[in-house]
Amino acid sequence: MITQEHIIKLVSKQKALNFNPGEEQLYCNTGYTLMAEIVKKASGLSLREFTEKFIFKPLDMSNTHFHDNYREIVPNRTYSYSPGGSNGYSHSVLSYSTVGATSLFTTVEDEAKWLMNYEHGKVGGKDLLQKMYSQGILNNGKKITYAFAINMGEYNGWKEIGHGGGDAGFRTYATRFPEQQLGIIVFSNFSSFNSYGMAMQVADLLLPPKEKKSDNSLIFADSNLLKKWVGRYVSPRGNILTLSWNNSKLVNRQPGQTTGGTEWKIAVKENNKYQLNDGPFLQFETSPSSDSVARLVFENPNAFTTYFRQAAIVLKKEETAAYTGTYYNEETEAAYTIIAKDGDLILQHRKFADVKLTPIAPDQFSCPNWWMSNLKFLRDKKSIITGFEVNAGRVLQLLYARKKPV
Repeated sequence: MITQEHIIKLVSKQKALNFNPGEEQLYCNTGYTLMAEIVKKASGLSLREFTEKFIFKPLDMSNTHFHDNYREIVPNRTYSYSPGGSNGYSHSVLSYSTVGATSLFTTVEDEAKWLMNYEHGKVGGKDLLQKMYSQGILNNGKKITYAFAINMGEYNGWKEIGHGGGDAGFRTYATRFPEQQLGIIVFSNFSSFNSYGMAMQVADLLLPPKEKKSDNSLIFADSNLLKKWVGRYVSPRGNILTLSWNNSKLVNRQPGQTTGGTEWKIAVKENNKYQLNDGPFLQFETSPSSDSVARLVFENPNAFTTYFRQAAIVLKKEETAAYTGTYYNEETEAAYTIIAKDGDLILQHRKFADVKLTPIAPDQFSCPNWWMSNLKFLRDKKSIITGFEVNAGRVLQLLYARKKPV
């Protein structure tokens, strides 16, 4: 069970940030948990009490509350599930007594009342609601897609403003198409359900795509250039790209995928920039020795991602000893031990099952534990390993220092 107090204590120990403020945007649950604490300090009411009084009651959202006690019985509550178990399903347990980023209990009908508030502004007023549309601006002046707890985007040419959510086996997406005064809400209690995809299928039924002006001036990279991109690439945060040449097409295959893949169409832009499938812009550098692409930089709406060419590697048995030892992180007060076994590196923790670390680049390993899916080992000037940092989704550069043998 995770409580509000647990999270506040954890955050109070935090020593570093994922990145410098304004360098990029990355969704953060902790920020919303702290906002709940600000509401409590400023109003004297818990987030549950405050929202009940000033938001849910005025909007007649009678089946909505922030669930701040996980043991509380809620009539007609829907539980969540994941694939697995003898009957094909298993109960996905939600054991939170924390609010802000999670624990909002509601219904589709009540959520519709919340979406309609964007039209009439009964709660908050239209001026405040308009401020919610203010998109963040990075230090480089680039406007990101994230505003105040909503994503600003487009779908089939229509302005689309929405946000998804997921916890335990719950998967949700609520969105608005303000030009058409259309709101779509999809809730599911099954972890593998694609709520966003279903919402867009509903949009396809109700909104005809706007006609896109064909750009006849687009110039696409030819096969001579595309073949230079073929290869395997790894980012410092553990993402892997595998680009192959298949049937005269450049395709991206997921790890473990040997056939098929997503075709990459590369449009040539100005200033050594390219665009991938009407999506992110990218730049690349070639290796002087091989004339193949050595480095790729993706310019996504909210961040830049760099990939380096890296052939698959196999760790030699005699190399494993350099990584063994116990590693400790002061912020989480957690320790992990790495041992060498039959030529593999095994990560151990007294609470979790032993897992194998898989090398993906020099001193970089993937890990089956989702909360630390990528480990990057650090070395001193003498090339001795001093620790590793965790880069896993929304947690970046979390340092585990190697403990010296006693």
